[in-house]
Amino acid sequence: MKGTMDKLRYFNEEFPREALEQAIENQEETTKILLNELDEMIEYPESTVEDDDYFLYFYVFYLLAQFREKEGFPRILKLISMPPDRVDAMFGDLITEDLNSIIYSTFDGRLEQLETVIENPKVDLFVRGAVLDAYGKLYTDGRVSKEAFIQYLRKLLATEPDNSENDIAILIQGIIIDRKLFELIDDVQALYDVGRIDENFFGLYDSFIDYMYDYSNDQEQVYFIDNIVDEIYQWAMFEKTKEEEIKNEKHFQKAREKLEQENQNVPKDKKIGRNEPCPCGSGKKYKKCCLKKENIYKEKQQEPIAVQERWLKKYPIIEGDGKEENVRLSDKFDQEAIQIDRLVYLALHRRTRPMEEPINYSKEEIAKASYLIDAFEHFKAKSEKETIQSFEEYDQSYKIHYRSKDWVEELHKKLASEEVISIFGDRTEEVEAFISQFVD
Repeated sequence: MKGTMDKLRYFNEEFPREALEQAIENQEETTKILLNELDEMIEYPESTVEDDDYFLYFYVFYLLAQFREKEGFPRILKLISMPPDRVDAMFGDLITEDLNSIIYSTFDGRLEQLETVIENPKVDLFVRGAVLDAYGKLYTDGRVSKEAFIQYLRKLLATEPDNSENDIAILIQGIIIDRKLFELIDDVQALYDVGRIDENFFGLYDSFIDYMYDYSNDQEQVYFIDNIVDEIYQWAMFEKTKEEEIKNEKHFQKAREKLEQENQNVPKDKKIGRNEPCPCGSGKKYKKCCLKKENIYKEKQQEPIAVQERWLKKYPIIEGDGKEENVRLSDKFDQEAIQIDRLVYLALHRRTRPMEEPINYSKEEIAKASYLIDAFEHFKAKSEKETIQSFEEYDQSYKIHYRSKDWVEELHKKLASEEVISIFGDRTEEVEAFISQFVD
């Protein structure tokens, strides 16, 4: 096996397929060598960092994961708990790519070992995140109860970080999204309130809610590593055949073309023919579907259906097909609450578009004001019908993307615009009177 290990010890652009296959075939002997190698790395980590060509430590992690070697688990945790600079120099992208699956594949049943790493602020933040990912997969597997997992996440959030760069809150937010822990939505909003959420990851709170109901990418991110030969071969660092390079380039070209097409397919504010397909996607002719609605939108100074659909593209699916366990908005909220929320979303959700796209800001602001006025009318009617006495009471049952008090105050600001007053009249006193009687 010495010759095999020598072929894996240092990096070579030629993929060592044969050496890896031999190592896997001789699992028992290979395991002893790999565990010894881990012990050496733990005792003399500087030798690993200083030798740029040393590469065996990558194969050590992946091979032990494929072998489900539980003796590797505490050693791996000890190694990745070293100072962040050293760990980053040793493992680089592996930390955010496959470390979670490596830990999951070697897990020896001791949750407290995982918790020790997760709770250690001196450990690299993304290493802690990878370990937390593995913990989350154990919850999904049923090896940790939902109650215990939620309680543990709340315990983590209750610990204030030394500094914002070491705040595990953003990683917990990712876990909450991945594991669809709707019970923790309010906890996340509280984190936004105190500035502990980095908006570069999942955006503002309303975008976080979109992620919570999004099942478009439900592929499990933490899994048992079973075939490292095929998996590692895909790494860009290894030489590929000419045919494989052409295949990869075609794949990337298709992805680029799809992105460019999406950017070009910007709905225009144009007249739709009565006999054309309705832009809502129903399959019916426009005259037999949304023509009447379109006229109503026009009267209210709101955007055409096609434009609204563009800005509602990431809005959660209200109801429809999917896995039985997928949660839809209609599972949690009635149609009135969803209608109000959609109108507010059209007004307040951050809009992203190509830089070169022309924008009529004045017209867009009028449309947003109209959405909020519509939402306010429905909100007021629903509150009166159900004798709701405060914003907090409404939010306890019907808050989706926005706190009701926040968006009503935003409406109040927009109503001060002279242009809005000229179109919709002065409704400031009406809104102020409602706010004053709605006491939290």
